[in-house]
Amino acid sequence: MNQKTKFIRRLAEAGFDDVLLLSRSTAEEVLTEKRMELLTEIATDDLESMRDLGRRVDRDISIVKRDLDILYEAGVVEYEQNGRAKRPVLAHKNVFVKPVVFEGEPMEDATNHTGEIAAD
Repeated sequence: MNQKTKFIRRLAEAGFDDVLLLSRSTAEEVLTEKRMELLTEIATDDLESMRDLGRRVDRDISIVKRDLDILYEAGVVEYEQNGRAKRPVLAHKNVFVKPVVFEGEPMEDATNHTGEIAAD
């Protein structure tokens, strides 16, 4: 069993059953202050749509949509259809940023193009 699989299993045993693991470079690029503000609002779980999110953070919907698209590509958010509107929701309960030291060793880099590992 490789180091990443063992790490994900240990997290699940500790109650972290829905995990996204981002590389440091991806996290630095994706998790900006403004996008973190969006994630905080999304976490309230009572949004109706992207437009509703834009109103709550007092930002133009086109900028909010662009930021949500970046978060979506990174696997941080996903969309639910809410009538004619798309409602952003968190894709995972937990997001970890590498480098993670596991069993005394830094974990190696992720294997896909975005540097992410998702485990259910």
